[in-house]
Amino acid sequence: MADRKLREAADDYTHIVSRLSDRWRVIRCSARLQWIMQCRDGQRAGGARWTGFGYFRTREALLRLCRASVARIDPAAWAALIALPDHFMGAWASPRREAVIRRLRAALAEAEAPLIDDTETEFPALRRRCPPVA
Repeated sequence: MADRKLREAADDYTHIVSRLSDRWRVIRCSARLQWIMQCRDGQRAGGARWTGFGYFRTREALLRLCRASVARIDPAAWAALIALPDHFMGAWASPRREAVIRRLRAALAEAEAPLIDDTETEFPALRRRCPPVA
């Protein structure tokens, strides 16, 4: 049986970022892909059960939902959220990821092909090319 502290729904989950109130908290997902805002919604196996309410890769979106959903946020919890980076990096922040991005950018630059044939669409919004390579 898996360790309870590794389950996102567990009250004693290992990767709690901030407890906003008795009913709300923010965690780092177990796959290290995003922040999750959770709401306490009952009991399971003698402990509180937490359910995902919002999933975020940007701090701005996380803060916006926290302000809209939680009536009173603990000041220390709010300070912890403000201190988060602008974008969740988690598992993506690695030298391996950077190498993959460089290879993808090189392949896009080499292909130089439009995503959609500009001559066959009457919708200007669809006339997009691959993003420029930096």
